[in-house]
Amino acid sequence: FRVLFFGLDQFSCKVFDRLRANPDIWESITVATKADRYTGRHRDPSSSAPLKTLASTLDFPILTIPESSKDFHSWTLPAPFGTVTSPPDPANILITASFGRILPGRILSHFAPTRCLNVHPSSLPAYRGPAPIQRVIMNGEIETAVSIIEMTEYIPKAKRAVLGKDDGGIDGGDIWAMERAPIPANATFPSLRDALAQMGGDLLVSVLRGMLTGVLTCGAPQTPPSPATPRANKILTSDAFIDFTSLSAAEIIRRHRAISHQEPLVAFLSSKLRVQFHEPSVRDMPSPPFAPSSGWLDKKTGCLLVVCHDGSVLAVPKLKSDSRALLMAKEWWNGAPRTIDEETGQILVRFVKPS
Repeated sequence: FRVLFFGLDQFSCKVFDRLRANPDIWESITVATKADRYTGRHRDPSSSAPLKTLASTLDFPILTIPESSKDFHSWTLPAPFGTVTSPPDPANILITASFGRILPGRILSHFAPTRCLNVHPSSLPAYRGPAPIQRVIMNGEIETAVSIIEMTEYIPKAKRAVLGKDDGGIDGGDIWAMERAPIPANATFPSLRDALAQMGGDLLVSVLRGMLTGVLTCGAPQTPPSPATPRANKILTSDAFIDFTSLSAAEIIRRHRAISHQEPLVAFLSSKLRVQFHEPSVRDMPSPPFAPSSGWLDKKTGCLLVVCHDGSVLAVPKLKSDSRALLMAKEWWNGAPRTIDEETGQILVRFVKPS
């Protein structure tokens, strides 16, 4: 195969590395990823996509994708992928792994439908969307999967009703292979991402080998999702906001393990001050006699303890208020707006629901 590989992050890197390590299935690999970010008057590079750094180190050719959607839709593919033939050359194959952008139909049309594959870390049709790893951790799932699927063209909302489609076709293509995996009890996003990427890279290699030998000729249609099928919606800043009246300590910890690499968990004091929670854990103790959202300093451990909705307790050793440095809980407590509980005389801080 002559491979055009679209990717971006560490997940992409591990899939790419497994593909690279099996040169019997490819003639060439060209990497397509985003442009560097620059800062300052002298345009000093502030960040590069991890995949670009890896491919550059290994001397693979790299294509830079235009930033704007308009320019991307008119982007010209290089040879040999830009040459339009009918039917498309089956030796050319397009692969995406955690690329983070929708490929326009014009790009897909340069490849045969069976030569447009995506490595998706979920047990499709469950967890279609851009954040499947984060969402399975947040939802307390015990199993997930990696799927190799055929990419289909995105359907704009205005056309879906006319075509009788419930969604835009993203992550809805035929499944060429799927491998299931248990989710470790204390899995974090980085640890589960790396495990699934390794598995996904090996599964991709297996599928490509099956294509070359003729053992695999097509994928199997996905089971249509039901309204109850979980989706993997994009992680928003609001996903990091904690409401102690509706979340248990265990649910908060799952959220921390899923998204803290991206968004630190945030709670709001009654003064509307935002407070980041760092390195939280569940405290195993009897339910305290305080309402959910009440917090106090545990002098023995130096942690801030907060009552959650089911009476469970969250322990937080480090906190950071807006415009202040990260502090140990005891130091943070000394400057926190405190109140006295009328029934017990305990000094507390009060958190409120995110607005």
